[in-house]
Amino acid sequence: TRSYYLPYFVILLALGFGISACSEPARQATTQSGLPAADSDNGQITLPSQFGAAVVADSLGRVRHIAVRDNGDIYVKMRRGKEGQSILALRDTDGDGRVDQRESCGDYSGTGIGIYQNSLYASSDTCVYRYAFQGEQLLPNTSGEKIAGGFISQGQHAGKTFTFDQA
Repeated sequence: TRSYYLPYFVILLALGFGISACSEPARQATTQSGLPAADSDNGQITLPSQFGAAVVADSLGRVRHIAVRDNGDIYVKMRRGKEGQSILALRDTDGDGRVDQRESCGDYSGTGIGIYQNSLYASSDTCVYRYAFQGEQLLPNTSGEKIAGGFISQGQHAGKTFTFDQA
């Protein structure tokens, strides 16, 4: 079964893969360009006719935030880790638009995740960590470096989100 948060995950990934707002002729042109076609049922969510969605990964758990690397690899941050891991790294290795390789790291709760200058950043409830990418490997260096810390854990709203500017 799909998790409670999956519909939001499906929409964001569909937009990330370029299957977003487009007319039917444009959608056909998009699929001819090698991007995955929208699922016939739009991943079991209701969308306006000019939108489409494809389920690229399923049964991940409670996904909170998503980051997509330039090469198409997808990184998701779980509020609470699954099997002790809260960062999921996902890759489509055969080009069919569906994730077929999954790896994980990060044994802490939190919600923030982002990619900046060849590093993956993720936050716990009290810190922000940086993980350096190593070439085209799916998982970055899994011994993350704490770059900011000492934040107060605030119970229900403990997650520390962040963003990067172009500087």
